[in-house]
Amino acid sequence: EVLDKLARNIEFGARLKANVLVTHPERSAGHHKTVESIYAAYLREEERHGRDAVIGVIADNFRAMGEWARAAGLTVALENLGRFGPLGDLETLPLLVRRTDHPSVGYCLDAGHAHAFGESVPHWVDVMGDKLFTTHFHDNRGKLAGVPPTTRFVAAGKEVDEHLSPGFGTIPWIDVIQSLRRIGYSRPVNFETGGWPGMEETAGCRQAIAWWRTCERLADSR
Repeated sequence: EVLDKLARNIEFGARLKANVLVTHPERSAGHHKTVESIYAAYLREEERHGRDAVIGVIADNFRAMGEWARAAGLTVALENLGRFGPLGDLETLPLLVRRTDHPSVGYCLDAGHAHAFGESVPHWVDVMGDKLFTTHFHDNRGKLAGVPPTTRFVAAGKEVDEHLSPGFGTIPWIDVIQSLRRIGYSRPVNFETGGWPGMEETAGCRQAIAWWRTCERLADSR
């Protein structure tokens, strides 16, 4: 069932003429009414079979998806979730990508997810390296940095996953830009936000781009 869904995702992406599909890695088969039920289903499978076996099955599925993606001219990017999901942290997601071991399967860097839990966004850039296929850049104030490491899953809410435009939280964006340059990143920079505060959408997008270009110039001056 999961493989069938992944194949249909590739078919859909090819019809859209997309170049990358972003996905979360922990959904098991079946219908899930809430995000919490998705993660509860994953944790039940992990309890039944063990973490290593579950990650192995997921890696096998993504390897198959990678083959379909390569044939369709697409890439697949697994998104870091922090602890908004059980496979999204700095330890587990790189393990999954290594186990998948396919050239068409890499990462989407969600800066807000990383920073919310106190994970360094520049460090994530270095970890992802040439497998960084796309970005979801938004800002927040890192309100979950003190969550105990034993807490596997935290529900995402607007009060912590704030999705502010870059520059309105506490992510060090000039450091992020320098990290992107260090790995030779030349793919899209996507802002995953609700727009620039106090402006209509088009003007807000222009303002966000202008702000980012200023940060690039500041990165040059360093």
